[in-house]
Amino acid sequence: MKTIAFVNNKGGVAKTSSTANIGAYLAFSGYKVLLVDSDPQANLTQHFGQYDITISLNDAYRQVIDKKENVRLPMLQLSENLYLVPASGELREMEKSLVVENARERVLRRLLKPMIETFEFCLIDCPPSLGLLTDNAISASDYILLPIAANVFSLNGIKSIVKHFNDLKYALELKFEILGAFMTNYDGRLTIADSVKENVQEVFKSKFFNTLVRKNTAIEKAQAEGQDIFTYDPTSNSALDYGELSNEILNALKHEQEIAV
Repeated sequence: MKTIAFVNNKGGVAKTSSTANIGAYLAFSGYKVLLVDSDPQANLTQHFGQYDITISLNDAYRQVIDKKENVRLPMLQLSENLYLVPASGELREMEKSLVVENARERVLRRLLKPMIETFEFCLIDCPPSLGLLTDNAISASDYILLPIAANVFSLNGIKSIVKHFNDLKYALELKFEILGAFMTNYDGRLTIADSVKENVQEVFKSKFFNTLVRKNTAIEKAQAEGQDIFTYDPTSNSALDYGELSNEILNALKHEQEIAV
């Protein structure tokens, strides 16, 4: 199982949309995919129309903290190949509880271990912060993806995010790699969009994905219907962009594997 965390400490950069739609594309392509909502806002959970959640990721965290044995992640089946570990607002308090735990950054990694043989991909949607929930997602992951919105505010702090990754990797002796960054909410009519793109390219160089996810109202409409973009409107610009981006990601993963060999 390849585990990928979608990370950015800013909100509004399409982390949730990207996790949901790339996951859906992989599932439609025949891969068995697990989505993990690690954000107390539960936007990924709600993206798929799931609101009345009785058991969530928070409960699994709590059982680990309480030293329960054989803890299993709660999962909802969304389609033939797509599954979701839902979140709830209780995760916000759970992050505070984790502070005093030993190996507090590795709880999610432990929870995902039994899933390794069941799923081919695990995609984790992270909160807009670099706290313990995000650190757990990073520690559990093989790769990190950074969605970056095409606006001037998205440039602030990119280098500090990368530094956080490197510091965490060194401190915990982790083996994840930054798979790359990609642009979201792109509007080619705006000069600032190209300026941001050029700056992000300068930071990530060959790890900047070519596909630009264009700003498109179809994404919001799909979310309102509790659907991924490929189910809601497969002919939309958003479906085209996320399809192309997903294929780029698959090619990047293949390249990473070849390098490892």
